[in-house]
Amino acid sequence: MRKLYDLYNTKSKVSSTLARDITPEESASCLMHTNECYRKYRDTIINCHNGCHDFFNALTYFKNKYKNDLHLDSENTSSCRYEELFILPDYNAVLKEHKSVQIIRNTTLSVLLPMFGVLLMFLFSDKLTPFRQYLLSKIKMIKSRLVTVGKSENELLLYSHDYDNIILDETDYNISYYTVRNS
Repeated sequence: MRKLYDLYNTKSKVSSTLARDITPEESASCLMHTNECYRKYRDTIINCHNGCHDFFNALTYFKNKYKNDLHLDSENTSSCRYEELFILPDYNAVLKEHKSVQIIRNTTLSVLLPMFGVLLMFLFSDKLTPFRQYLLSKIKMIKSRLVTVGKSENELLLYSHDYDNIILDETDYNISYYTVRNS
């Protein structure tokens, strides 16, 4: 019942915010309160989904009252429009969304944990040592190729500077060539 009391308390905050004529900067508080009410409503449904028939009826009554009050209050004010406010979802829609999130979470864990286990088994198993050594040698070979590519670029730059020094020596060059004369 405490959760239902919190929902009504949050709804009264939204209604009081809508009743006042507030500036557009303060209208963010209206959206904040409606977001809080939406979140509490969803959490309440998720936490009490079996054997709470009376509580379900109270939540349905709250949802209808919330919708009617917000629609009436938002028509009288210019600070928060009804389209901007969060409309409370249906009971079954919240449960379906929660179950789908749980299924995705469970599926992800059931796939990732065995894959992580197989990876650890490959790395630390003595029975798979040849395969592990083959894999590690391939990884090291690719890594060394990548490292040597970076070093060769630096070496080329260094060696090009050395060739310039050789050419700039002050020595005489004897270059022979053949001339063609008209005879």
